[in-house]
Amino acid sequence: MPSVNRPSVPSVPAEPVPASNPTLRQGARGPAVARLQAALNQAGFDVGAPDGRFGTRTAAALKSFQQANGLTADGVAGAQVWQKLSEPPQAPAASPAPGGWRPRNPATTAPVWSASGTAKANPAAVGESARRLVEERAIHYGVDQPWVNIDPNHALRPNTPQQFLKGRWKCNLFGGNALHAAGFEPPFYGNAGRGEYPNANQWYKWSDKYASAHRNKVHFKLVDEVPVVGLDPARREAAIAELMKKAQPGDMLMADHLGDTVADGGHTRVVVANNFERNGTVDFAQASFDQATIKSEAPGSLVGEERIWLLRPNRPRAPNQG
Repeated sequence: MPSVNRPSVPSVPAEPVPASNPTLRQGARGPAVARLQAALNQAGFDVGAPDGRFGTRTAAALKSFQQANGLTADGVAGAQVWQKLSEPPQAPAASPAPGGWRPRNPATTAPVWSASGTAKANPAAVGESARRLVEERAIHYGVDQPWVNIDPNHALRPNTPQQFLKGRWKCNLFGGNALHAAGFEPPFYGNAGRGEYPNANQWYKWSDKYASAHRNKVHFKLVDEVPVVGLDPARREAAIAELMKKAQPGDMLMADHLGDTVADGGHTRVVVANNFERNGTVDFAQASFDQATIKSEAPGSLVGEERIWLLRPNRPRAPNQG
């Protein structure tokens, strides 16, 4: 049978990355960088106001985004990154934490929603959940350990050791997990009900006093605040004592360390018991260097801070939130 000459079929090259979405890395500048920054903010990975400059903050946010989406966390925005950023956000499905741990919400403390959808919140549930995190999952909040998240709405997938967070303080992650476990919605950069928790010294921006100025949802009642460094040294401890007397189980005591640092520039404490009238201390659940723990602290432990806020959670998760 004679051979048949068939026309050759040219190979089809891979579709190139559109010029409008070029590969970007630290040091790049221009409109494409601004689009990348805006998209990362929208996805819940805070880079601040888009300025078209690919600096260390944008690189860190991009690496977190890549890690959360199963991409190589190299800080380079290539075709896969642009593709993921263009996809509509998916609400992650809730799944049990390692070891079968599940949040416990006793009927006496758990926030609930009425049939009309009105929130009925009792912040004491946050103190209960914080205590359980210390009892059962303390190691996941130590500096030298990877973080294992329990919140399916956080940008980093739950139940997966986040190795890149070794060497980082996890106090804000502990506080956000305690809120979620108690049925409250933690604050998120971008206000989308998902994404990344703010740094500890930024949470006050989600309080009823400051949220409007920062265009945020209200997640807390600001019970009290003390501008520590603005007070005469002789009055600092007394002012902090007055704040601590008001603390109730489930309240969040947020401290801003001295200096302008945002990342790791503050500390998160969750009130689990107030013993102030008896012995001048409050029991706080919190992340520490080795692991999460509960410490009894007096006003003297806070006199070296720049400012402290006492926040009371008041935003339960919507019934359809994971």
